[in-house]
Amino acid sequence: MPAETASLYLSAAEAAAFLGVSRSTLYVYVSRKLIRSEAMPGDRSHRYWRADVERIKRGPKSTVVASLEDRLASESRLTLLTRGGQFYRGFDAIELSRHASFEEVVLLLWEGEPGLFDEAFVADPVSARFLKQMTGWSAVDQALSLFPIIERADPRSYDLSPAGTMRTGARVLRWFARLVGGNHHNPHLPLHEYLAKERHAPTGFEQVIRALLVLNADHELDSSTYAVRAVANSGVPPYKAVMAGLISSEGQRFMRERIGPVRRLLHEILKAREPEKIIHNRLRAGEYLPGFSASGHYHADPRAFEIMDALERWNGSDRELLRLKRAALVATDSAQLTMDFVVAASFIGYKLGMHGEELNLIRLSKMAGWIAHAMEQYRSGSPVHGRARYVGRLPG
Repeated sequence: MPAETASLYLSAAEAAAFLGVSRSTLYVYVSRKLIRSEAMPGDRSHRYWRADVERIKRGPKSTVVASLEDRLASESRLTLLTRGGQFYRGFDAIELSRHASFEEVVLLLWEGEPGLFDEAFVADPVSARFLKQMTGWSAVDQALSLFPIIERADPRSYDLSPAGTMRTGARVLRWFARLVGGNHHNPHLPLHEYLAKERHAPTGFEQVIRALLVLNADHELDSSTYAVRAVANSGVPPYKAVMAGLISSEGQRFMRERIGPVRRLLHEILKAREPEKIIHNRLRAGEYLPGFSASGHYHADPRAFEIMDALERWNGSDRELLRLKRAALVATDSAQLTMDFVVAASFIGYKLGMHGEELNLIRLSKMAGWIAHAMEQYRSGSPVHGRARYVGRLPG
């Protein structure tokens, strides 16, 4: 055996002595798959992978290599998740959703100064020309195609200082709001009012939109935010960081296993004269109810209840809202399942006529958190380099 390969292994005696344990304890580590071993050719003895033994020696915290996720956001000052809801920099998100504008919450997350959104938004001619070629595209596809063009046309977008990132971030939010609104007019109102106007929302519905945007502005390190922090770690500007979040939110696994089934069940409920039967039939057949679960923030997601209360305040007698409430009541009574936030948010998108794109309001709101996380990553110091724990075939 080459000396280089032999040095990667220890004998049983060497491994036990290095750890200061008996051979029987060494074999326990092997049986628990904490130390890998293999039989010596032509011999009944085994050899032990040195790196695994050294990792055990370093202590419990080193038995598994720290994940990139932990290293990307081992500390964050943005959002605290608790049983009762979430807190943005110490402020109760549910309480904020009852009175604060989305822009005020953005300033809270970004630690920005009032006036950040005062500058008039103007779409440059280059972007407007490209938009004409994207008629019929989804808002996400438009954004993914348009953002690199906007970034390139605006040298200020490469300023990664806190002030520069906030300036670019405000423009990102307003651009995506324009795409979600239908790309007819530049945003000139608070975004919840702008979207209500552009989507021809019923009277009073703008307050429901505002609550949704506030409640979903950040949700700690979910999969899309993780993607944003991972690319921000390399120093990409805000447009590209947000694009990473958008791409993650469009993943086939996420759409197939989560959003697609939720959307189909929601449409079944809203079209049924007796929505209770939709739930009963699924439960009777042993099928799961997408968008209903026994856990959220460790249990029922309080954001879903708050959105339903906002919808109740808007128009508790709305026929489709009543159907959704009846279905949710049956799910709770029959199977102790509560509605997830994604169902209530999808219902809002449905009421705004965003069929097939109901999640775009969620994406818009999450951009506030994505940019806040990118800012934290920009300030975190040297880039983080992830390591994988190799579990394949050992050399030799």
